[in-house]
Amino acid sequence: MGVNRKAWQPSERVSIYNTIRPNLDTETMTFWDENRMLIEKGILYCSDLELSLMQLSDILIPNIHERRTVSEFLALGDDMEKQIDFFETVWNTPQWRRVYTHIRSLAASSAVLPEVDYAQACLNHFEKTIRNIPNNKNHLLEFLLTGEIEGMCLPPYLRDGNYEFIKSRLDRIQWLESDLLTYVGNYAKQGQPKFDGINFSSILNYQSAAKLQDLFHNAAKICHPGAKLVYYNLPAVKARIPFDVWDGMKLICEDEKNWKDTNSIYFLPAVTTVH
Repeated sequence: MGVNRKAWQPSERVSIYNTIRPNLDTETMTFWDENRMLIEKGILYCSDLELSLMQLSDILIPNIHERRTVSEFLALGDDMEKQIDFFETVWNTPQWRRVYTHIRSLAASSAVLPEVDYAQACLNHFEKTIRNIPNNKNHLLEFLLTGEIEGMCLPPYLRDGNYEFIKSRLDRIQWLESDLLTYVGNYAKQGQPKFDGINFSSILNYQSAAKLQDLFHNAAKICHPGAKLVYYNLPAVKARIPFDVWDGMKLICEDEKNWKDTNSIYFLPAVTTVH
């Protein structure tokens, strides 16, 4: 439901769902029956971030660059000097910078990040990524510019070996639907078994400083010493994450991963260790 999305008709996705539907438990079946529209769109393309980015690829970029130019840009990467030159002389026009900052500004309210020029931080991050990561190895860049993943560079979870490994462990997953800040806060009050790690994904970019303080305060409580807290953020947001969070316990931030990480087109991955 993620690769070659545009080549599949919505009815074909629903047909696949109808085939597997009898094997689902009642709760899962009820959820997807009520959300068939997400299946029609392709379930990897239905979040607020993806929907806003698809405006960029489907509506805005065609008014700036021809499809041939997009394809040529995505194929670069074997020679980074050529990639950077193409970016500077062809891709990085005033129109591109304007529409990209507009789309990324939709993802965060100024009330949440009043001290951060979020759109400009996103643009700066995009440029640094282009200058450091081969385009033809960056599956997120392909989706960003085309709204599609055609298989030129598959996401890590669909690559040979990774997909089978993840699938073999699906029975270990317990699905919960909850506001993360509320869940972590309530869990900290219940004296439940502690975690070895938490993946916060990119939600840190959308929280106020006060909410971040509460989140890390409670996360430190519910994790073992040495636990890893993984998250994706922008360098402009990094300074807002508290490090002295609870009863003298420290959160030690490891060095940022280097720029060879091909998941860094939107945010930069970071790991913090609870001590």
